[in-house]
Amino acid sequence: MRTRRQVLALAFAAVAAASAPLLSHAQVLRNIPATAPAAQLTVNSANTGTLSTGSTGIVRILLLGFGSSSADIRFAPGVRILSLDGRLLPPGSVVGQTFKVRYQLDLYQQLLTAWVVSDDDYKAAVAAQSQAQAQSQ
Repeated sequence: MRTRRQVLALAFAAVAAASAPLLSHAQVLRNIPATAPAAQLTVNSANTGTLSTGSTGIVRILLLGFGSSSADIRFAPGVRILSLDGRLLPPGSVVGQTFKVRYQLDLYQQLLTAWVVSDDDYKAAVAAQSQAQAQSQ
């Protein structure tokens, strides 16, 4: 009887240990504001980057004027670049890399938060921006 309990306890422990890595790969729920525009962010240095967008988007209206599709931008103190799995990416460690992001600016038009998004999410956000811009005209 005692060995049966030990075998069951050992089996339970093995199943629990095997399922722990599966739980760590669960989908991360991120709250990205619906108003956060989409753009491509290239990190140029620990303090600056370039936001690029196509022919549409709020980046163009707020930062670039009507003739350009990219702009250099400074990072706000405490800038947060969040990866697909919710990890914080320090700007100094991703210098030279380009990400498809949705972002928020602070009051001084500095990058405050950037959420790295998948290609599908990026395309959907760009389409929604285009549709909203067309409806407002």
